[in-house]
Amino acid sequence: METPPPLPPPPPPRQQPILPRQDGAGCFAKGCLVVVIAGFILVAAIGAGAWYFYGKTISIFTSPQPADVRIEQVSDVDLRNAEQKLNQLGQATANNEETTIEFTAAELNALIAREPLFAGMNNRARVAIADSMMTVEMSVPLDLAPFPKLKGRWLNGTARLGFSFVLGQFAFDPKSVEANGHMFPEEFVAGFRPSFNRSFNDGFRRSMEKNDQATNIWKHIKTIGLDRDKLVIVTQRL
Repeated sequence: METPPPLPPPPPPRQQPILPRQDGAGCFAKGCLVVVIAGFILVAAIGAGAWYFYGKTISIFTSPQPADVRIEQVSDVDLRNAEQKLNQLGQATANNEETTIEFTAAELNALIAREPLFAGMNNRARVAIADSMMTVEMSVPLDLAPFPKLKGRWLNGTARLGFSFVLGQFAFDPKSVEANGHMFPEEFVAGFRPSFNRSFNDGFRRSMEKNDQATNIWKHIKTIGLDRDKLVIVTQRL
């Protein structure tokens, strides 16, 4: 295995984005973009779960070591733009305003790499967006997966998906999933989609029932989707 390149020098001190102090703003930052990106990752992680009952399959699709998916050479301009857009979204939901915000893949990667709100995803995921599809490279720990023999194993791979959020419902449309250098059969990926979307939306609704402020934030989100090379979030007035 090749020695990974040295880590880039730490970025210079910078001012943190000014988000509203209510719990709802933090929930939006984590509950919107993080849910979107983590949802893509979970598509592959949970989709692989059906195969994990078999020890041989575990060795094929998972690894005992994480993969190096660090995001290098983050642009300060991309980071500033992403933080400004994150603040704008927080203000729009807090002030009951209609607005449309577009994030590029470079801006999303800048948040993952250098924004403290997304620290849990740093070195675990990076994204690309093209032709209204998102590709996520990932390295996901499987210690908490509800299947045997996964402790200490990692799901290292790539998922290419479509995505939308309309009328309070998420819809993931995986096109291809690769793990540990092996592609999942197209039939499996297609057959897995309905059950994953159903489970993901059920879990999302349960989490909203436990957090009134988060529910209020999400009521202001009209749609989320992929448009050519951007993630587009539209808010609405209630």
